[in-house]
Amino acid sequence: MNPHAKSLNERLRTLISLFGNAYRDYCRTEPSFIPSLSLLKPPPATYSVNPATFTHNIFDALWFIWFIGIFEFISGLHDAGILPVWFFIP
Repeated sequence: MNPHAKSLNERLRTLISLFGNAYRDYCRTEPSFIPSLSLLKPPPATYSVNPATFTHNIFDALWFIWFIGIFEFISGLHDAGILPVWFFIP
């Protein structure tokens, strides 16, 4: 028997023992590996958003935007010859 299949069967037994019928219902409605487009549900008409959580998550993602700007600024300094290039990765 494939060791991954054995691990998968053990995991299934563990999840069934932990969650019981709720997990069996989940397995009936959700595909295992290949998504079924017929099971897609339409999006809700409205979403409830907690403003504090939304703001927190925006600030969590803001570092990425800052780094893009910083790297572009450094790249501009390199192109202008103001900042030396210490190493080059092809």
